[in-house]
Amino acid sequence: MPTSGINSYVKALLDIAKETNKTKKFIQVANQLLRTIELEPLFLDYLCDRNITNVEKQKLLLTAYGKDADFLIKGILLFIKEKNGRSLSLLLKAMISNYNDEQNIREGTIWTTIKLTSVEIKKFEVLLTKKLTKKVSLTNKINQKILGGVIIEIDDLVWNNSILGKITALTSGLLGEK
Repeated sequence: MPTSGINSYVKALLDIAKETNKTKKFIQVANQLLRTIELEPLFLDYLCDRNITNVEKQKLLLTAYGKDADFLIKGILLFIKEKNGRSLSLLLKAMISNYNDEQNIREGTIWTTIKLTSVEIKKFEVLLTKKLTKKVSLTNKINQKILGGVIIEIDDLVWNNSILGKITALTSGLLGEK
């Protein structure tokens, strides 16, 4: 799907969010929906299924994400119906990205071997917000291969404080590689 088609939907949805004072809720739901689609691809199949009515889909989405997101849900269902529903992830990512640009927010991922608490994530966000002088929002993802510690990725910046990273750096140093 051409980016201009997605951008017009993004602009319309964000305009509705601003007019209804529900921007943060829209973005919260967009993030949750994006995570759901990434973790459970069959959910997108359900949303794209032409044999399931929009009323049924809307009911499920309202139950999952709340009535505050009704305009967003209706917009998403219209997008799926009118455009390629398989592009829904692109729409949600563009919506989140546009909002983050407007709010001067940088999103990133904090990789760990165990799930962090919201308090632990917040501590990293506060430290990185000070370092980058932009608000930072982190999503915790699990990666057992790092063995321990953390890897933080924000845009093209990477902080690798994992055990695997330290072993790799030590090995490279011993072998004289850079």
